Amino acid sequence: MVARIPHNPMMMLPVGTRIVLRGGLAARDSAAGQPAGAVGVIIKSPVDQRHSYRVRFPDGSEAPLRRTEFVLLKEVQAEAAGLRAAVIADFALREYVLRRRVVGSQVYRSALVNLDPCPTAMHGVPCVPQN
Repeated sequence: MVARIPHNPMMMLPVGTRIVLRGGLAARDSAAGQPAGAVGVIIKSPVDQRHSYRVRFPDGSEAPLRRTEFVLLKEVQAEAAGLRAAVIADFALREYVLRRRVVGSQVYRSALVNLDPCPTAMHGVPCVPQN
């Protein structure tokens, strides 16, 4: 499982950091409302933790947000990746693998020395699995 990124509320986030809203924002006089889960970019960081971040959303609207009102996009993505890995692990697909191929430097090295264990595989002729 993916290691959870520790949340440090005292860390000041730099301009350009992508964020995700925890809850929805109501429409204000000059800004459109945003649903929970909306993605935005920090365009102005506060000087200390008592002030708000200025965030711009894809529709061009901007809103002041406190650190407790959003999470980092990379935290949301890491959590989603962990969930996908857990779902895939539940299927136990390794028992259905018939043949695995080595990809990377070993294949390159064997091509240089002409030690490919299955030279006919490149020409559409299937190889006999090696035991």
